[in-house]
Amino acid sequence: MYGKKLYVVVTFETTSQAIHFEQSSTVKGRLIPLPSTISAGCGLAWRSDVTYKAELLDEIKEKQFIYKSIVEIMMR
Repeated sequence: MYGKKLYVVVTFETTSQAIHFEQSSTVKGRLIPLPSTISAGCGLAWRSDVTYKAELLDEIKEKQFIYKSIVEIMMR
């Protein structure tokens, strides 16, 4: 059985925002269903390893991505 790991998760208000982020982001990660511990947005979220957090924040600012929240969360 695998343990949990710390990830940075970006949530979105709409599915189109999430898909735009997926298509445009260069930061390693992927779209996932919104974790049940987070109650916000459209049901999709972007998950990246926490080691990419600074890179992710820089890209969000530079490309002016629209998002709802950014959280760190333990997940499998």
